[in-house]
Amino acid sequence: GWFTTDSLIFTVGPVVDHGGKFNKQVTQSSDAHGGSYSAKVMSRAQGAGGSLGTFGVAPGVRTNSQPEFNSAKCSSSDPYAALYYVGGLSTTTHYKVLTAWVKYLPKGLDNGSIVVEHLIPGAGAHGSDSLVGWGYVVINSVINTWTRVSVDIAYTTPATPTQLRMFFYSSDAYGTITPVDSSTMYVDDVALSTTDVPGVSAANDIVNVYPNPSAGTVYLHSFTGEQLIWTAFNINGQVVAHKTFSGRESVNLSDVASGMYFYNIANSNGEIIQRGKFTIAK
Repeated sequence: GWFTTDSLIFTVGPVVDHGGKFNKQVTQSSDAHGGSYSAKVMSRAQGAGGSLGTFGVAPGVRTNSQPEFNSAKCSSSDPYAALYYVGGLSTTTHYKVLTAWVKYLPKGLDNGSIVVEHLIPGAGAHGSDSLVGWGYVVINSVINTWTRVSVDIAYTTPATPTQLRMFFYSSDAYGTITPVDSSTMYVDDVALSTTDVPGVSAANDIVNVYPNPSAGTVYLHSFTGEQLIWTAFNINGQVVAHKTFSGRESVNLSDVASGMYFYNIANSNGEIIQRGKFTIAK
């Protein structure tokens, strides 16, 4: 039930740009979190015209919906305006969270992203899809090790959605940063949950601390409803950050020097319930 834009690129690309070079963007990788394989999603230059290609650098996308191409909307200034998606997971369940295990290796200043759309197909203006719920997370730093990333899904209307679409982009399709060739995202063990507790859990950990390494922001995701205290300290034992949180929270460590740090997580009684380490890499 997973799709990519590769088939369209290799079918439509040579028609629009005869003689251009087109590159596969989604492949199977033996670098996996669970099982034997993961999906390797890569941004690649498409078409002739030098390193950027006639069509520029296309974000790699792995999705559970079918990509389609409307030639009437294709233009040299924005060839990807002709791309749209149909289908997806048929469901009326109001999911709260999508989780996935990912690794992200960007080039330059590139960002990756994960997008969830819960909608009613054809119920919008002029037969467009009506968006009922939406979730969006930007991955703006290197993730060298398998890390669980959660995407909250917010619902803006009381209407009942009937179709859910998921997108994993190696370059942020909704952002303002130009995609960079060879930015790569690995995706594995995707899950949906109707509660705030993700369907995929790390062994023994009740708080997910990510990404690792981090460029300056660390995210805390607690799988309990209680108030917790996160304390980070350097190798000399000096405290560099202290955060009281419950649920999800972010910690700004932009003023902290690059290097390895340790953390403790305590409950409201002061008991240490989790320990770990992370790296700041700027």
